[in-house]
Amino acid sequence: MPTGHIYGPFEKAKAGELLAKGVLTGEEEVAEYPAGEWVGFSQVHELSELLMETLAQPTTRPKMKEATKVSHTPTPTITPSGEFSGRGTVKTKKLKEAAPQPMPQRQMPLGPPPDIVLSTEKKLKSKTNFIPLIIIAAAALMLYVGWNQKNSPKTKTLSLLVPIPKKNGDPAKSQELIKEGWSYFYKDTFLNYIKAEEFFVRAVEEKSSNVDATVMLLMADNELWPFAKQDSRDQGVIQWLLQAASKSDLYGPKRSLATAISQTILNDENAKSQIDSGLIAQPSEGRFYALKAQQYFNVGDYEQAKNYYEKTATLMPYWAKPFYMMGLSYSHMGNGPAAQENLIRALKLYANHMGARLELGIVEEVFFNHSDKAKENLIVAFDSEERFLPQVESRGRAVLAQIYKKNGENSKALKEAERALGLNPSDPSLQELVSRYGGNGAKVEARGTDKQYMQQGDQYWHMKNYLAAQAQFKAAFAANPRNATAALRTGEVLWQMHQAGEALNYLQKATVADPKLVAAYTRLADYKTQRFDFDGAARVLESALKSNPKSYEILRAYALFYFRRGEYTSAESYAGKSLKMYETDVVGNQLMARIQLGKKDVVKAVQYSRRAVDLDPRNVEAQTTYGKIKAAYEGERSGESYFTELINTYPAELEYRLALGDVFIQGEQYPAARQVLEQVIAFDNNNKEAYLSLGDAYFFNNQWEQALSSYLSAARIDPSDPSGLFRAGEVYTKVGKFVEAQKQFQLVIRINSFFPRAHYSLAKVYFKSGTGDLALKELDEEKRLNPRLADPYELAGDILLFMRKFQQAAQNYQKAAELKPQGANIYVKQAKAYRGQGSYDAALAMLRLAAAKESGFAEIYREQGFLYEQKGMTSEAAVSFNQYLRLEPNPPDKSAILDKIKELE
Repeated sequence: MPTGHIYGPFEKAKAGELLAKGVLTGEEEVAEYPAGEWVGFSQVHELSELLMETLAQPTTRPKMKEATKVSHTPTPTITPSGEFSGRGTVKTKKLKEAAPQPMPQRQMPLGPPPDIVLSTEKKLKSKTNFIPLIIIAAAALMLYVGWNQKNSPKTKTLSLLVPIPKKNGDPAKSQELIKEGWSYFYKDTFLNYIKAEEFFVRAVEEKSSNVDATVMLLMADNELWPFAKQDSRDQGVIQWLLQAASKSDLYGPKRSLATAISQTILNDENAKSQIDSGLIAQPSEGRFYALKAQQYFNVGDYEQAKNYYEKTATLMPYWAKPFYMMGLSYSHMGNGPAAQENLIRALKLYANHMGARLELGIVEEVFFNHSDKAKENLIVAFDSEERFLPQVESRGRAVLAQIYKKNGENSKALKEAERALGLNPSDPSLQELVSRYGGNGAKVEARGTDKQYMQQGDQYWHMKNYLAAQAQFKAAFAANPRNATAALRTGEVLWQMHQAGEALNYLQKATVADPKLVAAYTRLADYKTQRFDFDGAARVLESALKSNPKSYEILRAYALFYFRRGEYTSAESYAGKSLKMYETDVVGNQLMARIQLGKKDVVKAVQYSRRAVDLDPRNVEAQTTYGKIKAAYEGERSGESYFTELINTYPAELEYRLALGDVFIQGEQYPAARQVLEQVIAFDNNNKEAYLSLGDAYFFNNQWEQALSSYLSAARIDPSDPSGLFRAGEVYTKVGKFVEAQKQFQLVIRINSFFPRAHYSLAKVYFKSGTGDLALKELDEEKRLNPRLADPYELAGDILLFMRKFQQAAQNYQKAAELKPQGANIYVKQAKAYRGQGSYDAALAMLRLAAAKESGFAEIYREQGFLYEQKGMTSEAAVSFNQYLRLEPNPPDKSAILDKIKELE
């Protein structure tokens, strides 16, 4: 940074005025206020134009005062009382409670021009005295905290607008504003989408229940999203609009369209199924075809993208985008004439469609060798105020560089090649191009790289190329550590790659980078509960709730938390609160269905799962949940029939085959289960869940070697998930290989010390191996981790009873009986413990409870015989032993009991 005095900030217009008056010479430097880089005055496009105009005229140097800082438009804020201050200093009242909570909005481009700070090392001499010139080193441009489209539209990220509904708006005016917004939307350029967004915002403000306005605002935001900050505030805006649309059209067609748009914007994994469902339900709705085309284009399937854009153009013939995107698709496919035809059609609809002009320039050069036409189109596009995606602009500048090189304009060629590389630094062909033209690609500074990396990462993510995706998302976060979404995406991809520890670390970074990013908290809590770290998940959700107290997603995350802990009543309460805020949430309805199934309320489970399917018929998870609940409610045959039909309709959806395999296992049809699960593995040899289920099918059929092989295959696929190792340990335990079982359970605990029943299972192995003290230590750890689990207490009781520590045994049996409804056996065990203490009356009371539970349970009478014997009641003891043998004619201890009866008689 230059040394000297810094003055300002001043409005840009003021800088021009000072330049015209001769106060500035044009030799100063400027920087964006407050932390921009210092560059020459003439390097700023707007100021250089003023400088050229001024230099053409004689100037005078009037006397002036030292420059002072000029106030600028305040940042939109939310007041402590919850009121919103977003346009200037005007505050509006809160929305009604029924409406979603408004978010801060972007400053509308209606205010004064930006401020500017000035500084110089020179002094200005007037007629009467010397006054310091405005800067010793620099002049700094200051933009609004909100985004202003007239200032630096090519470089600044924007924040999405959110409507502030009026109490007494005009519905007719709302419709007129939609029409005006459409006129800009049809033109399909960045600047026109900005204008369209403003009209749609005003339309919603006039009538908040106008779902057509809300849907179009989402459509505009979908086009603006690549240029937006995409932070928690922007994501909150999208969620706000989705909830507004859902309230206005609860189960109608516009609700499903709004859902599809919002999920597309937020890169939600359910977007695909929602769009597919919409295409089936509303085959004449062009916007669904546009969304589908966008999905295909983003993953590089240009043939399918072209087909869907062609259908969009048929249904929405006045919208320039489908023609432009068809041109772009044909260009990528290598079909120059078709690309040229469609790009010209887009330009006929809107002559200033600079994206079409840019691509037409590429097509003219690459396919027709029309260098003059190509150069003209490209320069016109780049000189315009239009804004392009980095990869689009990069392609155009690379072609322009080649044209310059062909014309012998080597310096221009190198400059354009370096610009292209700066926009797309990960493209090796551009590195090679810069080097070939005499430059040093390593020294080229990348512009907006975090956005570029994010876009490329999203493409890889949708293609399920997780290795490439995580590299792009990591690069985005490294380029901009405040990009919390980059950290979030990195964590999600790493989780898919079974790198759980690193995934959790990046999700934690996301919450730090943006404490209001709801998705980061909910995903982090989700992953922690999947690893059974419930204490850690609870802390995450507590932090989330403090930052976002009115988020339905956080309430839903709490419901999932309690569901996985087995606390169904609490889970139901939170799921209900979440659905009250957003009734048509597919994921929320699915979760509530699973909760109701856990509570054994199958009727409600069917109702909620059916609703989820109705909301999104193509949602695989919703269909799977519904099918499994049908199997539980109507029987395995019903579930089998349901999933078989789904498999015939959607043969590529492996989840349905997995679900069918689970239904077969539930119905003890193990050969059928193995057949369908082996089909899944044949399609996807890295499907962990298929190997686990296949192992279960072998295990329950006593095919130990095959079960072990399947479980270990699952462990190989995902080393961070010890489920396969745990089940392998169960196999070893079952066949009496306690040393091998011990090693497996110890490995499970090393990988994830929170894994449920791992310490319990290790304790069983220790006990069977004759090391009761070690077993009790493991059971204490299991009790600490899972205090609501009854089994550790019962096993501890068994061990303590064996060790003749009767009082402690009785205490553990009592705790086990409190935690879980038990049969007669637990009371018989308690009776044994009380008998060992000499508490005969208490023991008899336990046996009476056992008989009340299950009078035909033979062990009751065996224990009763020993109890009566110790009390000296020989005849009663003999009667009890005889009853034991009547109920259990051939017990292992039959000869001993017969001898005992002879002694008593």
